[in-house]
Amino acid sequence: MITGGCHAADLARYLKGEEIVEVSAYRCKNREDFDYYTTLVAAVKFRDGAVGKLSASLDGLHFPYQLNIDLLGTEGAIRDNRVYSKSLFPVQTDWITLATPTPNSGAVAHHPFQEEIDNLVANIYEGAPVLSDVLDACNSVEVVIAIEESATAGKPVAVIGQ
Repeated sequence: MITGGCHAADLARYLKGEEIVEVSAYRCKNREDFDYYTTLVAAVKFRDGAVGKLSASLDGLHFPYQLNIDLLGTEGAIRDNRVYSKSLFPVQTDWITLATPTPNSGAVAHHPFQEEIDNLVANIYEGAPVLSDVLDACNSVEVVIAIEESATAGKPVAVIGQ
């Protein structure tokens, strides 16, 4: 979970706008070329009581990288680059696909590195808020460490610092 699942934790925390306070996880290992567990799945509980699921797997040798995003709400849903919302689109009968890049590649050319640098420079010169600071990164790392601990212990684990 630490090698790539931290991105899923970052994204879940960002999109939900809440901290994850507890996790319950399972893991397995299907590859002998790694010395650690290669698939982890965790149920997570947010501070406001909402729940979610995070997973990471290195076991898929025969399919491309995929970062699935499913947001399910009372007014609609977002699945990767598709939207379904009867409240926004009353006559909608199927998903609306948005023409936008999705994070389904190991390539990083579309990642917002320049925007992050610009935001950091603005913070230094103008005192603007930093979008992603060290504390934010630490919060995501605490989530994935708790997931690893939960999978090891076989029981739910509270996220430290939350």
